[in-house]
Amino acid sequence: MERQKHDSEMRRQIKQAPSLLKSLYSDLEPKARYALTTPEIYGIKRIIITGCGDNHGAALTTGRVFEILTGCVTEVMHPLELAYYFPSWKAGTGPKETLVIAMSNSGKTPRVVEAANRLHSFGAMILAVTGNTLSPLAQASDKVLHIDFPKLNPAPGTTTYGAMLMACYLLAVRIGEVRLKYTMDTAGMYRNELLRLLEETEQSFEQWDETAFSIAREYKDTVLGEMIGSGLDYGSAYYSSAKLYEAAGIPGIVTNSEEWFHIHCFSKLINSTVTAIFNHCGNEAESRSLELTERMKHMKKEFIYIGNGQCRHATYSFYMPDTSFGFLSPFIQWVPAALIASYLAAIREEPYHRGFQGIWKEDEDTPSSWNSKIKGTEEKMHC
Repeated sequence: MERQKHDSEMRRQIKQAPSLLKSLYSDLEPKARYALTTPEIYGIKRIIITGCGDNHGAALTTGRVFEILTGCVTEVMHPLELAYYFPSWKAGTGPKETLVIAMSNSGKTPRVVEAANRLHSFGAMILAVTGNTLSPLAQASDKVLHIDFPKLNPAPGTTTYGAMLMACYLLAVRIGEVRLKYTMDTAGMYRNELLRLLEETEQSFEQWDETAFSIAREYKDTVLGEMIGSGLDYGSAYYSSAKLYEAAGIPGIVTNSEEWFHIHCFSKLINSTVTAIFNHCGNEAESRSLELTERMKHMKKEFIYIGNGQCRHATYSFYMPDTSFGFLSPFIQWVPAALIASYLAAIREEPYHRGFQGIWKEDEDTPSSWNSKIKGTEEKMHC
């Protein structure tokens, strides 16, 4: 009964996400299949993935996936870097040998548009992944992969993040399939596994939801979030930190298991920090993450474990659906941490994004994430 009293728009959207993403799959999969032609795919020598906010988290999550599946050198770069200080010679010597995957839900994110324009001038091929085919980003791009995002009430992004992850996974699978990195049957298995993971998430939701509420109730007075993930799991940590900020206004540190030993273990806020470790079995840095759990046990530090393996030292655990394809695990790894953030906001009676009121108010007279001059012009981008 107490859990039901703290229901929220964000939590409801998280609960609906697997169903909505399954519905979206049938539209998105063929679009991803034909986003690039076979000659264009064969001409790719390098991939750059970019996006702001949640989409930067999606890029961090899938960057290594593109390398694994396509065999192409892949870099995750922030749009600010691409727009302002990325050197032209890094774009390659031949036209369109560098593929830039530029992600923006609205297609109007100023730095992403600016990055697309600049990299296009260097000869790169720009593929926009966006919900707006008429947007400035779409116009600045050679190709567009359109995501038909569902219409949702205002809340920190959850389903939109899952949809962007799905688009990236499907693109990576298709590029690797065309480049003969695996058979068509194997590519089909990867695609089907995305759907199976969504079904498993639906089945596990109630248990995760109950655990998330227990955590939020215990840590309702927390002053800091500490999200730890390495390799393929780093993007999940980044995204989860963002949700703490957006939903509950709680500062969130993002780090990997190695840097935690060097820096973050010296924090004096042990008893007022909510800590989560993301670690799926098969992660190339799994051994260091497991050493981290041993160290935390020694320090008597409580932590949350989010992964598809067992962790006997964790105070709370979310067991993710197992998969034979470890690089797909982060596809649904974000759900538990987003649930925790939604309940922390509800229990603390904290409005999302501080209600965009007071010092957080955004208008046309104040620079913001959406209101910014495009470099070299006086024009402003408005979402």
